[in-house]
Amino acid sequence: MEAFYDIMMLAVTLMLLVTLAAILRSAFSRRSGEVGGWEIAGAWRRIRAVARVTLAEGLRMKIAIVFIVLLIISLPLLCLTAKGDGTIQGRVQMFLGYSLGLTAFYLALLTIFFSSRTLAAEIATHQIYGLATKPIPRWQILAGKWAGIVVLNLLLVLFATAATYSGTRWLLYRFHAGLSNQLILRGGLTAPQAQACIDAIEAIRGPGGKGVSSPIIPAMAGALGWSNDRVIELLQTLPEETRVDLRRLDELRRQVLVARASVKPQPPDLSTAIERTIDELRKQGRLPNSPEWTPARIREQVRLQLLTEFTTVPPMTARQWVLMGPPPPKDDPKFLLSVRYKLSTSIYTTTQVLDDGRTLPENTFLALWVVGDPTGPNYYYWPPEPTPEVTRTFHEFEVPTHSVEPDGKIVLTLENRDPRQVDVVVPVEDGVEVLYRVGSFERNLIAGALTMLIPLMFLAAFGLMMSTFCTFPVAALVSLVFYAIACSQSFIAESLSLTDELRPVVLSTRDEIRKAATDAMFSVISLGRLSVTDRIINGRVIRWDEIGELAGGVVGWRGLLAMGSAVLVFRRRELAAVIV
Repeated sequence: MEAFYDIMMLAVTLMLLVTLAAILRSAFSRRSGEVGGWEIAGAWRRIRAVARVTLAEGLRMKIAIVFIVLLIISLPLLCLTAKGDGTIQGRVQMFLGYSLGLTAFYLALLTIFFSSRTLAAEIATHQIYGLATKPIPRWQILAGKWAGIVVLNLLLVLFATAATYSGTRWLLYRFHAGLSNQLILRGGLTAPQAQACIDAIEAIRGPGGKGVSSPIIPAMAGALGWSNDRVIELLQTLPEETRVDLRRLDELRRQVLVARASVKPQPPDLSTAIERTIDELRKQGRLPNSPEWTPARIREQVRLQLLTEFTTVPPMTARQWVLMGPPPPKDDPKFLLSVRYKLSTSIYTTTQVLDDGRTLPENTFLALWVVGDPTGPNYYYWPPEPTPEVTRTFHEFEVPTHSVEPDGKIVLTLENRDPRQVDVVVPVEDGVEVLYRVGSFERNLIAGALTMLIPLMFLAAFGLMMSTFCTFPVAALVSLVFYAIACSQSFIAESLSLTDELRPVVLSTRDEIRKAATDAMFSVISLGRLSVTDRIINGRVIRWDEIGELAGGVVGWRGLLAMGSAVLVFRRRELAAVIV
């Protein structure tokens, strides 16, 4: 397996070197080409004219029509067939994930084929003569074609975003219609009463809850003028899947159809503790002295041991974190704080029956969260009674704003209540975080659309660069390989054991070479690490500064490098020989 990855890395490196050599050879060859042609006056008018022609060409091109039709057919079809886990939350998340993912994939392929073809085909069929013989610099031809491709992508991204938003709202509308029918047929309500219940559910604000503590119950009771007990009896007449859907609808509007930021506990600074531990081991004569135990390996091993102590909560003990979040607004019922966590246990937990008759299933843990100062009046317990939860799975609960300090300080305490005498382990990266609402779903979807456009802008520049010295099939093939590698960065890193979790304590020379080569490749071949799909379906905010950073890294120096190379090559290319 290691030999396979070495061969793969060698092949990719050779491909990049050959491409670079071809660009340099074409850019600095002594063939005739454009003379002059760097003037700026009138550039915008010429670039706009080329972009308009390129856009019209893209709308007429058969391969572009195929991808556009696929996009138009796929998104409504996904909306009709999305199932997920069978609940309304699962259906919406599945539709959002596949809709955004397919849009990005289709448009990437369209951009690769279109940008690789538009210039290469004109050169092959001699249509470029109509432009090259006119007083228009060649850099403006490339800029116009790039702008036309970007405008085409922008129109398609806007269409896909509108279709995704409409599909999401249609799924909710269909759910509301089904719920109304269930309330009328099963619950015995009139149509106005059922609609009043749905309106009350949509107007719910503030923290959610499960079971009898769900805010859906008092909301429906207020809309009908009933008691909470009578509403509970009404809900019992509904099918089980409808009741589950109601709970998931409450989670959907709080955890998916929203834009949330997060704060995490800061990892501890262990530098002083590491040096102190090493000094103590040296004084005790316990430091290993074999050649393979280098100082770096010893220091890393001590760091891992100390980090394990920081992330472990022994049985019947507690660990506390202090986080700084936003100050909770006084009169904003839409503001929500929630704690999201994923815990594991030091050993696999088996099934155990407690003295009170309760059963703790296998692969679960029993813990209690305290939000706020336990010695103060505003602390909050979750869950109200310790219940077993599945390990290595994300869980989330909402926090009332009164348990947060006025300056935004959040005190989190985790108590290990598991009677099976196991340690609860809190991962450093994604073990615990506090999420809070900073925007709407609509705002986040628009930001996601802009983010999807950024890699397409770079792919357009790369495809144009390849088409300046390659035929259409070669340019498209190289661009597709480039796109495949760029989308597989995390897989390649894990396969080569270059991630922080899989990296060995001490790297061999071979590992060091692999890491250096892979880092160098990823620094050039990268479409950014901002995943629009993951952010949207998990209700995570896409910040404007993240979009700016992505644009600067992907379109900025990488895109300018590709377009600059394309201009150098295209200016030196001989489009026609003069025959006397």
